[in-house]
Amino acid sequence: MHAGLPCVATDVGGNAFALEGGACGKLAQPGDSDSFEKALEDLIVSPASRDEYGSLAKARASSVFTPEAYVEKVQELWLGKLRGR
Repeated sequence: MHAGLPCVATDVGGNAFALEGGACGKLAQPGDSDSFEKALEDLIVSPASRDEYGSLAKARASSVFTPEAYVEKVQELWLGKLRGR
């Protein structure tokens, strides 16, 4: 995402969060290879979509997935553990 490339992922784990529910990348249904193929094909045939998803992915990564945000979440986790939460 930081590279500004469009992302395709299956809708499992934190992928929907990372891609804002598909707003900044393509989400395919888990176990559905046709869905994944369609998502890839959509990006292959549309340079405008590739550019748009790439730009949105980079913006999301630059604002949400930063070293500072990571450190903050780790601190929250450890402080919560220390406080018995």
